[in-house]
Amino acid sequence: MLPETAGADTYTVNFGSTLTTPIYLSAAGRPAGDTLIANGDNSATNIINKTSGQITWGNPVTETVYRTGIPNTVINANGASNNYINDPGGNTVINGGPGANTITITATTGDRGGHKRRRALPTPTSSV
Repeated sequence: MLPETAGADTYTVNFGSTLTTPIYLSAAGRPAGDTLIANGDNSATNIINKTSGQITWGNPVTETVYRTGIPNTVINANGASNNYINDPGGNTVINGGPGANTITITATTGDRGGHKRRRALPTPTSSV
């Protein structure tokens, strides 16, 4: 458990860095500006799942971060070949990696016959 400081706090977790036990992060007080940054590693494939209260890495899951009171999340996939990110939406910035990126947002607004919309987003490209 990491203590919170005054003002907005940023917590950074680097997956693939031999985490052997789950990490527990808890913000207290006024966490409106607090952010958790979860970084995948540069291995061939990164699988990152964000659910209410936790972010996991791997399939099967090998690393877990539990969080409470931290409203904002940044996910940096970083995988060299394939990145799979699942997110329920809400206060999350998702950055794919140099490989192919499959991003599933499971709680987007709208309804199609009782089913939530799911969309895989392509990696943006730009030219200078």
